[in-house]
Order: sequence, then structure tokens, then C-alpha cells
Amino acid sequence: MFRGGPDDYGKPLFRECSCRGSAGHVHISCLIGYALRKTKKDYESQPIIKSYEHAMKFREPWEKCSNCKQFYDDKGYLYRVLASAFVVFVKRNYADNIHYNLEALLLKLECFNRKGTEGLAIGSKMISMINQLKKGKPPPPPKGRILFGIEPQVYNSMGIIHMNTDNCEESVRCFQKYLKLCREVNLSVANAEVNLDYAMRRLNGQNVISSEKSIENLKIVYDMYRGKDSIDALRHGNLYLKELLKVIIHGVEVERLLMELSAMSRRVLGPDHEETKKLIISLQKCQRRIVSIHGPGQCLALRYEGCGNQCLLVRGPIIEPEHKQVTFKTKKYVPAQGTPVMIKGMQHPNTHLNGKVGEIYSWDEESHCFTLRFEDKSLEPCSIHKKKVRILFELPP
Repeated sequence: MFRGGPDDYGKPLFRECSCRGSAGHVHISCLIGYALRKTKKDYESQPIIKSYEHAMKFREPWEKCSNCKQFYDDKGYLYRVLASAFVVFVKRNYADNIHYNLEALLLKLECFNRKGTEGLAIGSKMISMINQLKKGKPPPPPKGRILFGIEPQVYNSMGIIHMNTDNCEESVRCFQKYLKLCREVNLSVANAEVNLDYAMRRLNGQNVISSEKSIENLKIVYDMYRGKDSIDALRHGNLYLKELLKVIIHGVEVERLLMELSAMSRRVLGPDHEETKKLIISLQKCQRRIVSIHGPGQCLALRYEGCGNQCLLVRGPIIEPEHKQVTFKTKKYVPAQGTPVMIKGMQHPNTHLNGKVGEIYSWDEESHCFTLRFEDKSLEPCSIHKKKVRILFELPP
């Protein structure tokens, strides 16, 4: 099916999926040809979209690899070319099938939602088509959620476009409509609430750093995919991670999520995929235990050794080139904010804290105590003396 070198139009091979070897490289013309044949075959077997699953199957050849099932990069050139070809193909062959035309336009809107003028034109056209259906007789299947479930996605994409062009007022209006429609057709409102919260903050000139509500909603969405090795799980996991990193650079929750996503990416995309490599690099940075020491400054903590496990072996200062750094032991160190730690040696009435995992939130020089936040959310943050706190170089299972 696929040939090496440029195609008949002089276009080069692309690599946009997880397939290994020569199977991972393909001409755009070959992909379009395959998608055309696959779509025609599906249409002949079932010309009416009767379910959400069927709608996804109809557009599948145009948005993800037929072998590894990975979605093409939605910010990439290949994705945009395929989406545009999909719209042209459906309009030419199935002009009277409103459902197929809406699905094709939705795919194009999703990959053009960073381009203001063109994206808004597509969205407005789709809203007009849906409104015409609403005014007429009840449409043939798909009804309700299956067909009009497209409408919330249109308003979400238009809200993103307005946000990217700094039209916050219109963005808020679109996200409000998105939230309302999600409720009407019984779709999850978590993403709608996150986007509306963000748009409202920008409109009111407030800090747009993620609120706890936004992070909570993204976690809810990711939890729906958790435990399932898939591109969708990776996509929602990365959205959740991105929001977490806006409020905490390190920490137990971030490190565990990076461990989870990097392992999933290895299984789904393969160890050589760019997404896997990025996640592994981020995890390695997160797993560095940085401490501050009077004099040398910031150093890399290596392990505890000697002196009843009170001395820390460190290497630094990290501002110096690798060959100029020195390794030494010290008792006088302060772990960086977010460093994972475990509590040991607490006496009654606080013995229940022994073995608990948490992270450094702040340090009080006068009392020699850390304020810790615990991984167990049922425990309130509290102040613990430095002698009772041990850096965790590896998180427990």
C-alpha cells in the first residue's frame, strides 16, 4: 500500500503515529486514498448514523492510524489536510446526508480551532445546519444526544477560538452555552466547567492559574479513562497534568501521575515516540531531590548514609558544570518545596503519622519545622520537626 520516496505529487513521507519501521511512514495521498475507500465501504453497509460509536467509526480513517490506532497530531499539518479532504469528500459524495456532513465539519473544526476566522466560519455554519434541523420535523436517527451531542462540541471549539483571539466576552458566552447543552443531552459537564471558569477569570482580569475546581474536574474526566491503555487516556491525563503543573511544579501527585503516564505512553505509543520521551524527561526532572545548603546553595540529594542516617550525601552546587560539582555529606540541608517525604519517629499522640507520605510545603528556620501536606487527603497539613522527616528517593507503591 505504501511506497518509499515522494508520491506522484512530489510530497514526502510523513511519520505521525506509533507504527515501527517502514510502516510508520506514509504519503498523505496514500492516507487519503485509504480513508476514501474505507468510508465508502462503511457508508454502503450503513448509510445512516445510528449511534455515537458509528459516528466515531465513520470519521476514524481520517483522524487516526488504521494499524496502531493512534490519533494524528491535532496541531499538525497532516491532520489539517486530512480533515479538509474529509469535508470535500463528504460534500461531493453525500451532500444530502446532513449527519455525515456535520461529522466531517466537526473534525475540521476541531483541528482548526486555533485559527480564528476560518474556525468561526465553520462553527457558525454547523450551528446554522443544526438549527435548521431543530426547526423542521424530527430528524431521522440519530436523534437527541447522538445528533445534537455535536452542538456542545461546536460551542466548545468556538469558545476556544474566541479565547485564543482574546475575545473573552464571546468566549464566556460560548462556554455557557456549551455547559447548558451538555446538561440538556446528559453529557459530562466537567470540561465545560473548567473552560467556563478559565474564561470568566480572564474576562474579570483575575489570575488565570488553575483553580482547585478546574483541577478537580479534569481529574474526574481522566479517572473515567484511567486503567485503560489508550490515546484518549493519555490525552486526558496530559490535560490533567498540565493544569496541576500550573500550581505545583513538583510534588507527590505530579510525580505519581508522570510515572503513570510515561508507563502508559511506553505501552501505547512505544519507547521511541516523542510523547514518551517528553514524559520520561519530565519524570526524571521531577524525581531529582533538590536541597538548599548554606554556602554551596542548591545541591542534588543522592541518599542518606552514616551518622544514624542523619547525614545526607549530596552533589553540587547544581549551578556549576558537572565536572566542577563535588560530593559531600551534610546534616544542614532544607529540601525544596514539593519534595516527597515520609514521617518517622513520631510519639504519642501522633504515632498515626508514622509512615505517612507527604511533601514539603514550607520551612520555618526558627523552629526547624516543616509544614507538610499529606498524600492522604484525610490528614490536615501540619508542622513536623526536621528530625522526623525523611526525603523519599523513590515513592512507595
